[in-house]
Amino acid sequence: MDGKNSALSAPPLGPRTWASWFGAFLLTLLSILPMVLKRGLAKFLSTSYTKHFGRNSRHVRTVRINLSAAYPEQCEEQQTELLHEYFTTLLLAVMQMPHTWWRSKGTLQKLTRIHGLEQIEQARRNGEPCILLITHTVALDAGLIALSFDLPMIGFYKPFNDPVVDWLVRRARLRFGGEPFARGTGFREIVRRVKQHDVLCYLCDEDYGPKLSVFAPFFGHQKATLAMLPKIAKHTNAKVFPMATYLNTDTGGYDVCIEPALANYPKNEPVTDAITINTAIEKSIRYAPHQYLWKLQLFKSCPHGKDSRYLQVARGELDAKNL
Repeated sequence: MDGKNSALSAPPLGPRTWASWFGAFLLTLLSILPMVLKRGLAKFLSTSYTKHFGRNSRHVRTVRINLSAAYPEQCEEQQTELLHEYFTTLLLAVMQMPHTWWRSKGTLQKLTRIHGLEQIEQARRNGEPCILLITHTVALDAGLIALSFDLPMIGFYKPFNDPVVDWLVRRARLRFGGEPFARGTGFREIVRRVKQHDVLCYLCDEDYGPKLSVFAPFFGHQKATLAMLPKIAKHTNAKVFPMATYLNTDTGGYDVCIEPALANYPKNEPVTDAITINTAIEKSIRYAPHQYLWKLQLFKSCPHGKDSRYLQVARGELDAKNL
């Protein structure tokens, strides 16, 4: 499966996929455990990973740098606690993931509360195109799937390296009407679909390099921010609604929070528009810091043209608090 169209290919079943299918089976069994057991297991695995066998991994190093950059006012003990809480929540979200693979629409609706959907429904009644500016939280997929019950959702899709995981995740996004596009889908096609009132799901908190981005403040540091969203909004006259999904770690349910549309956006000033985007995303992260996907290399691109800032930190050339 290459993500180039919305059709779901046959599941990968060759011998090389058997270990992955076995892992998916075990994960499905874990998903039906009571939340109290899953929370306990997630905390145990988080502690084991961050303090022992994974403490020097690239994943942990990236999270530590991101937390130091985003929360320089916190002491090392506070950041370590947040790191542990992040990994615990991430693991818990992974254990919940099979619900989106196999559970019925009715069950998923019971698990999900959507806040602010009426804003999009009203805009659509008024004939206004809509775009969702989505934050990369650990429960991202659950929110997208829940919204596809009521809205014609389209969005970009980055295939997973593991073909089994890729097939399962893509199947989950497709089975209630969502339609993923491969990154690189033509600008005109995206604009056409938004004008036809498909709701575009847009994530732009990742660093895709300076070529397609502008540098703008994010948690007080210059970050390469994709410059495409304001162009799409301008050409479609779409309203842009910030959205984030949060996992309820007590019940296993999800809260999908849709904020009011960005005001006076876009302004056709690239840096100003990037600041507006980053400010909205930062607000959603600060609401529940432990639920953001901190493993992303948010500050990889260097505004001074040097190599990765994460490599510069590793070499001792940069302080993580002063990227």
